[in-house]
Amino acid sequence: MVDDDDDVHLQRASSAIIAKILRQLPKLVRKPSSTRLNSILGQLEPFQGDPQLLDIYLRDLLPVIVTAYVKQVENSIVSQGDSITAAAALSKILYTLCKIRGESPIIGYFYNEAHYLEPFVSYFEQRDQGLLSWEERYVLLLWLSHLSLAPFDLQSISTNSAADLDYQELALSQKMSPIAVRILRLALKNLSSSSREMKAAAKLLARLCVRADMKDLQLPNSLVRWALLALNHDSSKEVSTHSLHSSAQRRMGLLTYLGYLMSTSARDVYTFVPQVYEFCQQQLDGSLKRDFSVMSSSTAKRAWTKLLRNIALVCLSPEVEIALDSSAIVEEAIGTLLESLGDKETPIRITASKALSIITMKLPLEMVEEVIQAILDSFDVNVFQTGESAQADLSQVDSSQWHGLTLTLAQLLFRRAPPIDQLPKILRTLLRALNFEQRSSTGVAVGANVRDAANFGIWSLSRRYTPGELALVDAASICESSGDEVLLQDSMHGFNERPCIQQVLAAELLASACLDPTGNIRRGSSAALQELVGRHPDTVHEGISLVQIVDYHAVGLRERAMVEVGSAAAALGKPSVYLIPLFHHLLRWRGVGSGDTMVRSHAARAIGCLSSIYSTGLFEAVTLNLKAIKPRDLERRHGLLLSLAALVDATCERYLEQSSVQDEQDPMRTRYRDLLSLTLKTWAIFSHTGVIRLSDRDFTSHALRPELTTVAVTTLITSLARATAALGLDVQPTPGVNQALQLVPLCLNRSDEASLAVTPHMARALILMLPGDGRLKSTESWLAQEQKGNSRITLNQSGYVLALGAVFSHIDGNEAVQKSIVDMLYRRCGDRVEVEARVIALRSLGWVLMGKGRRSKGAWRTAEPTRGLPRGELGQNIIQAILLGLDDYTINERGDVGSLVRMQALETLEKLPQDLGSQPDYEKVYESICAASRRLSVEKLDKVRLKASHVFTAVLGQSSLSLRLQSVSSYHHFHEVLQSSFWGPSQKIAAAVFEGFVTSAGGGASETIVQNARAALVDVLSGKWSESSPSSQAAVLTICNIFLGVMRQSLDNERVLAPMLNTLGFLFDAEIFQRLMIMDFKWRNLLSLVQKAHYKSSSIPKILAAITCYRGLAEIDTTREDVLRKLRSMLKHPFPKVREAVVETLFIVTQDDQLKAFATTA
Repeated sequence: MVDDDDDVHLQRASSAIIAKILRQLPKLVRKPSSTRLNSILGQLEPFQGDPQLLDIYLRDLLPVIVTAYVKQVENSIVSQGDSITAAAALSKILYTLCKIRGESPIIGYFYNEAHYLEPFVSYFEQRDQGLLSWEERYVLLLWLSHLSLAPFDLQSISTNSAADLDYQELALSQKMSPIAVRILRLALKNLSSSSREMKAAAKLLARLCVRADMKDLQLPNSLVRWALLALNHDSSKEVSTHSLHSSAQRRMGLLTYLGYLMSTSARDVYTFVPQVYEFCQQQLDGSLKRDFSVMSSSTAKRAWTKLLRNIALVCLSPEVEIALDSSAIVEEAIGTLLESLGDKETPIRITASKALSIITMKLPLEMVEEVIQAILDSFDVNVFQTGESAQADLSQVDSSQWHGLTLTLAQLLFRRAPPIDQLPKILRTLLRALNFEQRSSTGVAVGANVRDAANFGIWSLSRRYTPGELALVDAASICESSGDEVLLQDSMHGFNERPCIQQVLAAELLASACLDPTGNIRRGSSAALQELVGRHPDTVHEGISLVQIVDYHAVGLRERAMVEVGSAAAALGKPSVYLIPLFHHLLRWRGVGSGDTMVRSHAARAIGCLSSIYSTGLFEAVTLNLKAIKPRDLERRHGLLLSLAALVDATCERYLEQSSVQDEQDPMRTRYRDLLSLTLKTWAIFSHTGVIRLSDRDFTSHALRPELTTVAVTTLITSLARATAALGLDVQPTPGVNQALQLVPLCLNRSDEASLAVTPHMARALILMLPGDGRLKSTESWLAQEQKGNSRITLNQSGYVLALGAVFSHIDGNEAVQKSIVDMLYRRCGDRVEVEARVIALRSLGWVLMGKGRRSKGAWRTAEPTRGLPRGELGQNIIQAILLGLDDYTINERGDVGSLVRMQALETLEKLPQDLGSQPDYEKVYESICAASRRLSVEKLDKVRLKASHVFTAVLGQSSLSLRLQSVSSYHHFHEVLQSSFWGPSQKIAAAVFEGFVTSAGGGASETIVQNARAALVDVLSGKWSESSPSSQAAVLTICNIFLGVMRQSLDNERVLAPMLNTLGFLFDAEIFQRLMIMDFKWRNLLSLVQKAHYKSSSIPKILAAITCYRGLAEIDTTREDVLRKLRSMLKHPFPKVREAVVETLFIVTQDDQLKAFATTA
């Protein structure tokens, strides 16, 4: 588990990131480069999740970017780099900052002096011929909209004459300034864009229309009339040809423009409300029949929703007088927005909720209550009451509508619109929304957005309402309207007096922050809890400590939030304050009822941790839920059974922690009674009158997901067996034990990975629980079951195999049975066994090597192993089985499946005692173990290389080896292994290292590994060679002879032979072997080996590698003639690639120009 999350790292590194960007910006402006730009953008993108981190750096970053961009515009500089201009690069950075932080904070740093207007317009016009990227057009339009606020008449700023506008229907005044016409043309041209510059162009048009000099020239009237004609066009001849071809994007741009215009506070705009509202009404009624409908486009509907909102706000303005009925317009707008809250598109729901809250704020108080009541009533649609407790069933409600409604309540609370007397109903609804969950028809959980909106609502409530106002809300009144007490059962359970509403909210937020499946919601609940405690002091029990525990970053990882954070928070105050509400939530869909197997396991662990704090009633609650579940609710049953196991484990651990206390002391006797009572009651659930009814089908039928039942039952039996052994109980008369033991063979028959992971623990716990004769009887029965149907060994009986390995050390009184177990495991490691079965056998050997295990204090479930290797023949067989696994290179259609066996063999090898080399019985095989682990530490597979390095460290105690994936692929790693192996005392280890090393250096691995391995090999051999030292020369000669020996042994091993030839060719190219010409090296033997390597071979890569070796051998006088003869005989090889390589090699060696003719025909 990581200690810190990504956002914590970003927060710590943000200062260094901005400093690096500031250093890169001058280089980017001076010499634009896509690489530099992408580097800057890549550093800014992580701030998308935490945009507030940028705020303190904007004052340093933006002036540099803005100044550089203005210089590009003023001087019309086109400093172009590898494919991008400096202005375009700066625009991309500005757009990225707008995307992360929003437009308003960024625009505030733009220059707003009026004299910049003309240069910007001129630059835009000059470059707007397909030379501007959409990001640059977006930035320029934003900047022009900012400059258009200049309080000077545009006529006084204009210097050039205006160009034709090509929009004759606008009927512009002849007195309009040239600069205004030019700006208008640029805005209208970009209004039909499909990217973000469309909104910037619409904002520029709206800003232009509200200028006093433009109003005098009737520009707003002209633009609104033209926009409505274009939007309502149905082949009218009054519209120009240009408008006839207006696209859907143009219409969305016009809607956006009208929305911006209606949002201005200019009184002249109010005269356009009737015409614009008439268009909105036509869209709502569907009376416009044309090829484009606003209602069919999400983006256009958002713009239409904002336009409707602005019209309603205009009608609510007291100084407005329009020809229509303002109250009817507002009511219809509210009704339309309420319907939009259930739209399937999330952006539309967000826009409608914000619009409805803004409109509601302008209404009289009695109308505000009516709107809020209409929203609250909408929550009850399709809500049914189920069960005796009348718990609300939300399975039939529309999750999209609930999201819109909840978000609207949150927006209203944020604006402090609801009166105090409506807060109980609102809080009841928010708590329902905070626990909202649905499953789709495919089993996918939906409703996260509802819970997120509920967090926002509670955060807004905490921020906008004072403690005194919330004190008027009775917590019991939250459920009065429906009579549903379920919400209060969790948050108010165990209180002698009804707590304040802040305490109820704190308990619910704690459960959400610790248990919710979505990380953003957990953090949102943490933020809401912090706001609640901070704004309402002395109302939440241990509020400061609670906020410190349920930290925004601490709840980022779900496992940590459920187990560690939840347990720490539950320990605050009485159990009824936080522990019991959290426990009840763990029994629901976010805990043991989750659809994720790992989450159910975490929830069970969390329940076990809670029982260590307060255990009264927890077992009864779990068993009650277990009795009430439906037969097909397999996931929930799995989680509840794991919870029972966690309760037993926690109680047993508390008992064992006090095992050193004298029996006369009361705490010891109390813990003994608690464990005894819990163990007996838990065993009893397996009895005929218990709550569990399991049959053979539960463990065999795929439709019933038997792996869940197997894991849960196995884990529970394991915990009960440990507790029974700790208590020293006689298992025979205990109710339910015999029924539980009858399920053990069904569990052992499973071969899925989840079941096999828990099977050894159950087997070992059962053996410790049983008496001596029972141990032997169970082991012999498992051994007999494994031996059935053994003609073809597969994954069948894998559970029995692991169980036998786990109990090996506990039947040390019967050597015959132990020998049978080891022989069986050795047989299952053979090459005629399926790969998966070999892996299981090696894993079982690992349990054999773990010994009996000794329990350390406070670590009952993870017993500390005492490594032990049996003496004599048994130990030798175990070592040989491990060596077989280390040499497993089985390859089939799946690839190198033997790597699975090698990995498991390495894990098993890691369990050997570290003093193995000093034991007399194993001195001979110790060298083989070291050689195998060294060989695997330099082979081509990354995961094997890493694991082998770990094992070599564990077995030999060599701590100097690097143990990270990046490190074991580095030059340093290969150099260190080669250096210690080549010049060490053992030639067997050196030969084994060569065998594994050539797979990395011979081209079978990635290019980086090949380069690092070859560089290390050259440096090791070159560093040892000395012209003045015969001993060093002899050492290199010895290594080269070892290389030849490995090559001779690998002539029948295609896996090693081809890489071996490639490595040999490389050593010739690096002029390593040529140094041996002064020594007595058997060159003809080497030539013979190369010839044998590709004799009658059809592998082109291997033949080409051999030709490379021939090129090096041709430099040796002893073998030159034989090599040339061999190469000339290969000129007639049937493969063209081989002939080309032969011709090329002969030409390099002989420099014979006649070979050029062969090159053209090869």
